[in-house]
Amino acid sequence: MIGSTLIQAARSLNDALNSLTFSAPVTHTLNPLDYARAPHEAYLRKVGNRKNRVIYTRMNPGPFGMVQVGVPFNEVNAVRDWMKIVAPVSQPKTPNPHRPDEGFNCARSEISGQRLWALFSSLLRHSAHGSANREMHY
Repeated sequence: MIGSTLIQAARSLNDALNSLTFSAPVTHTLNPLDYARAPHEAYLRKVGNRKNRVIYTRMNPGPFGMVQVGVPFNEVNAVRDWMKIVAPVSQPKTPNPHRPDEGFNCARSEISGQRLWALFSSLLRHSAHGSANREMHY
């Protein structure tokens, strides 16, 4: 199963990422692969265990996107309602009080993620059967 391989790769890359240090003026760093690991890995399992030709794994850490629930190009409603991914999200190690992490309770929407997942949803809805190339999007 490629899903477990993706999860191991993400954990390895995350370990390397966590070794980075930053100096002023950086005061807060957010790593959704730590505090939103469960939904991120649920996404990797879901898309990795299908016959996909492309899998989106890039981080798009907008304040109301992947930062909230750990899913690439995230829009909370799409992840919860369309992909059917819901898993615990904890708080970042150094939360930014001006950009709180609300996980699946986030009421704001990441517009770029909303547009991307709406497109994929539309493509699947208008396809008679979907295809292996398209199934990877949900």
